Amino acid sequence: MSNFKGERKSMNELVPADNEMIRRELERHCEALRTSEEFYLVYKNKGALTYWGSPLLWDRMARDHHRLLTRAQDPESKIRLEEKVFGIGLAKTGTSSVAKAMSFLGYHSYHEPPYLDRLYQYDFFNDIIIAGRFEFLDMVFPNAKFILTIRDIEPWIKSTEKWWGDLSKGQALGPNGEREGFSTVYDPLSASFNRYLIYGDVVYNRENYIKCHLEHIEKVKNHFKGRENKLLVMDVCNGDGWEKLCGFLNKEVPNKNFPYQNKSR
Repeated sequence: MSNFKGERKSMNELVPADNEMIRRELERHCEALRTSEEFYLVYKNKGALTYWGSPLLWDRMARDHHRLLTRAQDPESKIRLEEKVFGIGLAKTGTSSVAKAMSFLGYHSYHEPPYLDRLYQYDFFNDIIIAGRFEFLDMVFPNAKFILTIRDIEPWIKSTEKWWGDLSKGQALGPNGEREGFSTVYDPLSASFNRYLIYGDVVYNRENYIKCHLEHIEKVKNHFKGRENKLLVMDVCNGDGWEKLCGFLNKEVPNKNFPYQNKSR
């Protein structure tokens, strides 16, 4: 079901026929988009939105994935040699702190990238758009490292409820649909789309979020089992900082305090 004008290309046009992993990934995206579009209409009908970004989000996401996959399959492509770092912890687990720390360490860091097309321009990325695609990114960037930020469940769910709960009800939005404090590039449809990939829904639900949070941690650990040199698990909210991060990245510890962000949230 689609509520927007414009034809979408079929997956056969966008995806190599012999790559089942990327085909499954895009099918998952298609389901996420259908749900997100329905959610968008709820926003719009409430008068909460006047802008949501491009109505061709599906095509954009598919195109981004296809471009990455094509480059990764090319034996001459330099993309396979890039040693990028991806933060794959969920929102409200210290992702802002890690992004700031990575900048201090000299990485060209991007916290909350709106789309995957930015992957060519930066060294470090994190937040929900990355967390929901870690398996795909591990395939495309075989030399990459991954940082899973975790947090005790109770403070995490309280922080998450404050953040996603209001947003999922169409509250606390700015005049163009952006949440107060968000930049104008914030795209409510894209945000709900990425949230669906993690939580299987675009509306906040406490029990479901706790369940999916724990499942995400387990899924990440199982994916990297036997390859622990590629994965760092950090509990920033309980004090993990420079020593753990720099040890994993083989970097010297900076002569400055670790940049703990949003401690009160």
